[in-house]
Amino acid sequence: MISFKNDYSEGAHPRILELLVQHNLQQEAGYGYDSISEAAKGFIKQKLNRPEAAVYFVSGGTQANLLVISHLLKPYESVIAADSGHIHVHETGAIEYTGHKINTVAPSDGKLTVPAIAEVLALHTDEHMVKPAMVYISQSTEMGSIYSKAELQALSTYCKSQKLLLFIDGARMAVALTARQSDVSLADLGSLCDVFYLGATKNGGLLGEAIVFNDPNLADGFSYALKQRGALMAKGRLLGTQFYALFEGDLFLELGRHANRLAEKMADALQQCRYSFAIAPVSNQLFPILPYSLIHALAEDFGFYIWEQRNEQEAVVRLVTSWATAEEHIDLFIERLRELSTQEFVILVDENDQAIGSMEKLEAHVKNLKHRAFSVFLFDGKGDLILQQRAAGKYHSPGLWTNACCGHPRPGESTLVAAQRRTFEELGIQMSIEEVFTLSYAEELANNLWENEFDHVFIGTYNQAILQPNPEEVSALKSVSIAAVQQDIQVNPSAYTFWFKKIIPLLHDFLKTKALP
Repeated sequence: MISFKNDYSEGAHPRILELLVQHNLQQEAGYGYDSISEAAKGFIKQKLNRPEAAVYFVSGGTQANLLVISHLLKPYESVIAADSGHIHVHETGAIEYTGHKINTVAPSDGKLTVPAIAEVLALHTDEHMVKPAMVYISQSTEMGSIYSKAELQALSTYCKSQKLLLFIDGARMAVALTARQSDVSLADLGSLCDVFYLGATKNGGLLGEAIVFNDPNLADGFSYALKQRGALMAKGRLLGTQFYALFEGDLFLELGRHANRLAEKMADALQQCRYSFAIAPVSNQLFPILPYSLIHALAEDFGFYIWEQRNEQEAVVRLVTSWATAEEHIDLFIERLRELSTQEFVILVDENDQAIGSMEKLEAHVKNLKHRAFSVFLFDGKGDLILQQRAAGKYHSPGLWTNACCGHPRPGESTLVAAQRRTFEELGIQMSIEEVFTLSYAEELANNLWENEFDHVFIGTYNQAILQPNPEEVSALKSVSIAAVQQDIQVNPSAYTFWFKKIIPLLHDFLKTKALP
């Protein structure tokens, strides 16, 4: 089983292990005052161009969050965070246990915005409520998105104007800084927030986060907070040594780049297979929307989480690459993804469209077994019908003109969801369509295949400017009136698919009494 569940399933980068062994018997001071930890702090300050910063090493992200928030906030003060934020969703009430309320707001693509923060402040105006005193964000976010430099500057400026502290959770800071779209550097962090941390747990370390107070005055007494909450390790060198290895050179960023590069490779393959994403892929966390049939098949060989159920047919899954993900594991995933995406199963039905089983699509066409299908008819803004010419590589009816899209629902997939999925796969658009009628037919094709289908017909209206036909499915597109296509069918019947010729008169009659959606 190959895991894409998280970015901390592996142990540690070899350089860290080598350094731990190298200094294993070296006698050093305890509680983080050893020479290795001091040197590691120096490396970090140098890369931040912040020699006055105060740096502390702790073991994990939840520990870092509760330590910083409880240290900086007065008992009656609260912290503002996205409702998807780690401190709100995945820390078992750790912040609330310290006595501080979390004011949550809905994020935009996982990110907090100035207007969202302003709404919280507008609701907390007097001493009868908690006083918001801090803004907490993650870089990257829980959804894998990243803040741009301009977005961080806007948050920083607003927080300063409202006397709010800005705290950045950097558990995945390495992938955020090295993402292709990132314009934020390590040095920028020294001026864009009050406090942040650099995560090693998810970026090559055995464990550890480096908390950085840009203003050392904010860290006054923080060592007492560490001790009181059990975070001051006698063998602090174990943490310091890891950060020494990560920051003596560029290893910290190199590992982030590796995770991002492989995530990008995986995302490209998913997009090539015409799967969409709940949020645009940016860093090492991907959130594709996949049908359950594909999810269950992939889960036989790969570990990942179902993140959100969209409906009974599909869900958002989370795929995570790490500093240690092997390229061959990505290649195996892509190979299996493509295999499953091209090997299509259909739903076998009786004469009343009741499901009685499933079968590989080509086999069903060879054996003349009735199966469920759909045909999508799209109209442009003028009311003209969109026709597609089937690609030359299709195994039946290649080069013939037909309706905008057709296909088959997969086992466990509703016909509507399948029709919308296939419309995206063939034409690159996501849109609303509605079912208008059904029909059943059985026709032998020229190559000893059968089209024996219970066909659900859908219609919809679209904006022509957004069509992006898949060349593997579609050779050409054109817009014609129903009257014109009916006339051409009389003249050139062999230029059209048989099901299209069956449906067109039925659709024409239907539209005499019903308006286009």
